[in-house]
Amino acid sequence: MDTKIDLLLETRRYLWDYFEMHAAQRLRTFHFYLILCGAVLAGYVAILQRGLAPSLGIMLGALLVFFSFAFCKLDRRTRDLIAYAEEGLAFLEKKLGPNEEGDNAAVVGIFTWEDARTVELRKVPIWKPRHYYLTYRRCFMLVFVMMGALGFAAIVYGVALAILM
Repeated sequence: MDTKIDLLLETRRYLWDYFEMHAAQRLRTFHFYLILCGAVLAGYVAILQRGLAPSLGIMLGALLVFFSFAFCKLDRRTRDLIAYAEEGLAFLEKKLGPNEEGDNAAVVGIFTWEDARTVELRKVPIWKPRHYYLTYRRCFMLVFVMMGALGFAAIVYGVALAILM
């Protein structure tokens, strides 16, 4: 009996390490994305201030759009990897946790409980902003879209400047 429990606990440790690694990777990747976008935007502002060729602004705008798309896809992949670990941890919670529903089930089964709670919280409509539930996914996506839109605006502005010159 002890070997089965030990195996379950070792599997839980493996899944937790996997979850922790990819969750940290997701935040580091997003942090790097923000630094890259900040550098591109600073370069764009410098180009505008110095009145340099609009083609440079177009290139930086395109770079911003590309970074937004690429990092959005990377975030999607990392979210999937995190979800695999969460599913495994929720499965193990059911195996190792209490056999009956009750107050302790939510404490011991945090992955199972959190998933059900998040589904409920996501039902709040967006037109109720005070109660609207923002997940990491929604916040990151908002930033990706906003930076991509800034890049697109930079491209349009650069083309308009090039036409007027």
